Amino acid sequence: MTGRTATLPLAPGVVAEHAHAERLLNAYVRECVMGGGSRPDEPAGAEPANASPAAASTPGQATGLAKEAVAGGVSEPSQPPEAATASAEGMAWRASQLLTGDAALAAMPERLRAAWRRAPRSAPAQPELAGVPLVVTLPHSGTAIAGTLLRWSAMGHHRYGEAWWAIRCASSAADGGGAASREAESDAARRLDSARELADVLLGELARREGDNDAAAAAHAAMLERIDSSIRNMRSYLEAAAGETLPLPALHGAERVRRAEQGVRLGHPFHPAPKSSQGFTAADRAAYAPELGAAFVLHYFAVAPALLREMRLDEPAASPEPEDVRAAARERLAPAQQGYALLPAHPWQAAYLLERPAVRRLIAAGRLVALGALGAPVYPTSSVRTVWQPQAAHMLKLPLHVRLTHFIRTNPAEHLTRALEASRVLAALAQAHPYGDSFVILLEDAGRSLDPAALEATGEVRQHDGGRTMTASGGRAAASHEAGAGAIGGGSLRGEGGEADPAERTGEAAQPGDAAEARALEADFGVVYRRNPARATPAGELADRDSPMVVAALLEPDAADGQAPLGLFVRQAAGARGTAADEAFAAQWLARYAELALAPLLWLFAARGVSLEAHAQNALIALEDGWPARFFVRDLEGASISVARDRGQSGLRADHPAMYADAEAWQRFEYYVLVNHFGHLVAVLAEALEADERRLWRTVYETVRTSAPLRAADAGLADAFFGRPCWAAKANLVSAFRRRGETPDYVAVPNPLATVEVAAASAERASSFSGPAGPAQGKEAGGRAVHGKAADPASEPSTSGTGGANLAVSADPDDRGPADAAPADAALADAVQADAAQADAALAEGVEADPASAGSLFHVPPPVAARLSAAKREDPARPVCAYVYDLTQLRAHAARLIATLPDGCELFYAVKANAEAPILRALAGIVHGFETASAGEIAKVRAAAGAAVPILYGGPVKTDEALAAALERGVRHIHVEGPLELRRLDRLAAARGLVAPVLLRVNVGDALPDATLVMAGSRSQFGIDECRLPELAELARTLEHVRIEGFHLHSLSNNLSCDTHLELLESYCARARQWMAVFGLETATLNAGGGIGVNYRDAGAQFDWDGFVRGLAERIAPLRPPGLRLVFECGRYIAAASGYYAAEVIDVKTNHGSHYALLRGGTHHFRLPASWQHSHPFRILPVEAWPYPFARPELRRCRITLAGELCTPKDALARDVPVERVRVGDIAVFPYAGAYGWAISHHDFLSHPHPRQLYLES
Repeated sequence: MTGRTATLPLAPGVVAEHAHAERLLNAYVRECVMGGGSRPDEPAGAEPANASPAAASTPGQATGLAKEAVAGGVSEPSQPPEAATASAEGMAWRASQLLTGDAALAAMPERLRAAWRRAPRSAPAQPELAGVPLVVTLPHSGTAIAGTLLRWSAMGHHRYGEAWWAIRCASSAADGGGAASREAESDAARRLDSARELADVLLGELARREGDNDAAAAAHAAMLERIDSSIRNMRSYLEAAAGETLPLPALHGAERVRRAEQGVRLGHPFHPAPKSSQGFTAADRAAYAPELGAAFVLHYFAVAPALLREMRLDEPAASPEPEDVRAAARERLAPAQQGYALLPAHPWQAAYLLERPAVRRLIAAGRLVALGALGAPVYPTSSVRTVWQPQAAHMLKLPLHVRLTHFIRTNPAEHLTRALEASRVLAALAQAHPYGDSFVILLEDAGRSLDPAALEATGEVRQHDGGRTMTASGGRAAASHEAGAGAIGGGSLRGEGGEADPAERTGEAAQPGDAAEARALEADFGVVYRRNPARATPAGELADRDSPMVVAALLEPDAADGQAPLGLFVRQAAGARGTAADEAFAAQWLARYAELALAPLLWLFAARGVSLEAHAQNALIALEDGWPARFFVRDLEGASISVARDRGQSGLRADHPAMYADAEAWQRFEYYVLVNHFGHLVAVLAEALEADERRLWRTVYETVRTSAPLRAADAGLADAFFGRPCWAAKANLVSAFRRRGETPDYVAVPNPLATVEVAAASAERASSFSGPAGPAQGKEAGGRAVHGKAADPASEPSTSGTGGANLAVSADPDDRGPADAAPADAALADAVQADAAQADAALAEGVEADPASAGSLFHVPPPVAARLSAAKREDPARPVCAYVYDLTQLRAHAARLIATLPDGCELFYAVKANAEAPILRALAGIVHGFETASAGEIAKVRAAAGAAVPILYGGPVKTDEALAAALERGVRHIHVEGPLELRRLDRLAAARGLVAPVLLRVNVGDALPDATLVMAGSRSQFGIDECRLPELAELARTLEHVRIEGFHLHSLSNNLSCDTHLELLESYCARARQWMAVFGLETATLNAGGGIGVNYRDAGAQFDWDGFVRGLAERIAPLRPPGLRLVFECGRYIAAASGYYAAEVIDVKTNHGSHYALLRGGTHHFRLPASWQHSHPFRILPVEAWPYPFARPELRRCRITLAGELCTPKDALARDVPVERVRVGDIAVFPYAGAYGWAISHHDFLSHPHPRQLYLES
């Protein structure tokens, strides 16, 4: 058994085998190794008789049990030694059942251990996980599965290697399977050559766990039959797809929609038999399987009005059938039957129905007419039974009496009723939600079927009128939802559907008689009319934003090239924006997707308690040039409504099947949206772009947490979801084995933020980031890299005496750490120790899930803490409010930047970032010069740095007085913004007998990559339109007192991607070559502006300066025209990390459930967070002194907003961020305040005292 799921160019049979092996093992690991739970048929809290980690019967039970597991209720957690810490730690692994690395090798027989090292390995997805030996022990059967782990996923979408062995172990369930007794027998290793063999071993374990009785043996055999069916089908689907040559992103319009709907060939990633179909013959599959590109004409029945049961969203309404169908039907109906209603049927279903005696009697009596095939061909979609036609008004959800995966897919009355009632509730919300047409709920306009009461009255429907005999495991079973994913909670409407196979019932007795047969016919004729999300024009035209693709199709490897279309689309989007398809762009793309999909879905729950089954097969996304444009959600029959949040607005009774307790509706959302949909999407995106899965989950969280409409509806909802330690996941393997039918089992899986993040953050604290040019990767102890880069143990910083918290020495040799800091007094030592202990405690509790809080790499260096401590001692009655600047760090950082620049490049400091005289003096003699934007800044530079330092002068508005000052103070270049300014400058220079050196600021015409601020490439007031440069060249030739010496192109601000910056420079150099020719320049200066940013959210994900300067030498130097000098003018990137803003906590309070810390300071001192609308990172520096005789107010382990002293609710520096503890008198310290802090603030608003300006020198 070889190959990998993501490598479709392999033989289809190989891929099908490996896909099933991967799904089987991932399901087993999730449900029986990782997932907490107890047997659903045992009393709560009871230990299962076989001591197995069985699944829980409800999400609530599973979540509670998983919490106990994480807290120590199971054996000590054990992470895979070679696996990435960020995705493995924090999970409650049972160490005796999952072994990796050396522990796995030790568990293998000697013969296999030797063979293992010779076994071929496929190319790994992540080098740090390549070839990690893996052993999963099966304690009840005394065996183990040995294989290779290639990629570890935080949400369980693991990737495995090429081969598997079954190992017969000496230990078994009888001796507990402990490590001491787990000695593998020397000759007990068997190569598993197929997914079926692997399934046989795993199902054997489940059978023994269930009691090893006849029922378990029958379940084992039935499951193998379904798995065989699924493998055969998948192989045939992949063989048929081999002829596809164009990947999905190359298709558009109706063909894009069809290809996506019919391209889900591998199926549910945790289902043991995702493509099984029992009831379809090979000929049936060829005719009707969407995976084979099927198209067919529907059959229609005409039914007497007295037998019709119809529900409509709007009354009255026209017939939902297409006009061509109605016209053809009229021609085939007798005059007396012209008023009959039409019921469409799948061709297979029509043949099935025509064999039923009751149907034949109804036809003979003239109450039902079989009209045959009518209308245009339709395409079956990913659910097999729902069909789509590009010009039709509706998609049709049809009954199909075939077992697909677990269930026979019919449409019982309760499903139709629930779908239409959900549509009625959602119709109002579809208009009221604040997300516009980017979020679309696909309403279901009508439902039709036969009326069972009317059927009974005819006397034509009789007991024991059965249909055709099904294959083994067939029989009448419940219809499920669109993709076979049922509701959480049990009960006939809250489970997987209506009537189940008798073998899968949970105690419900069969209901014999005419009534039961009438209800069966009702389910077998029922149809739902769903609005068509991709309705083409009569000419067949369909724009990309109106061509949504089922999300599940984007997450599977495309037959054309073996790559997941999701990765291809994201790369397309990056290319369209001129940026690199790296982790940073993956996060941008995902943020947009979450903004379109997750935020509105959460808003529906927050505003009205509506939880939609928006799993990956019910979710559709329209992409324009790869970028998310519109999100659609379908299949409303699975909608649930929280009674508590609905508050009677829906008009449904509290006991209505669609109404749920708030916790249960919440948990349904958890599984369908977070685990199934986003869990899969984030895992595939991380693998496709080699990104960190945990970082991408943080992007999801940050996006919804900051969604304004969601915060207005329920400010704490996002944190409530993402703060839970575990989420509910359906146990597909165990449920299928147990034939749970309507009441599937659930297990709890770790929330990748609430559990994994804590451990990862602990590891990352081993190194700190002291400036934008510092190390971008955190390191683990022992020399293992957190994000895949090798770490040198010798370079690990010492944290002795700091509590292991945030005071580690930076890897930058020029930066100071604890060992180099100035001597600290006892108060400082206490404060630093308390700060470290507070950070550790918060991390251990999992409180700090936000990088703006104390649990990130942002920190307060000892010299800064010491200076603040001294300020408090100097004047205890005066609340601390100060800027602290570390000039030693500033100089070292700037010197490092200058030293690494290649020849032909210069770095100027942009004075606008911070024009304080000590800052300018510290940088003078290090940077190549200063860039200014006013005559005032020119004066400040000359006063601080002297008359010889080079100065650049620019800005969109320059008065004659300012231009004259620039000329008189001898600036190197004036950046001219237009022809009028050029004429004025020529006149002023002539009056002084000078020739003014000029760079022309150009506003380039192309679209630019994403950054925080875009200053060119779009409509803006800056610079000269690129197309007008020839005109400027002609003008310049007529002016004697200006000399064009080059060009200025400041296009982006706060860009975090070095690849984006290099791509921008490549474009600039190509333009400069052309422009030099236009202006006749043999030598020139190209000022590329600044724009290199600082990541205020994640200190470990900063701009890669080392990669940038390598790119300047390797990529840009060969493109630079001879005689062209490159100049950069950076402000933020040079100065931000050297500054800290500190403000004392004056009060804490709780208003209407929200917590606040009020500071002596605010946005009038530190405007940056309000200007950029972010929560700025901070640390709480504890101050133990308390001068008052009454109790000291404090807030503990909660989310707070840090607000200032202004009379406006907008005065907040960080909003709704978690802290372990904050007390009145403590000091909030905000790092990265050295640029655009005090300089851009409205200092005198309300006339509060200014902060102190404190400067540190070594």
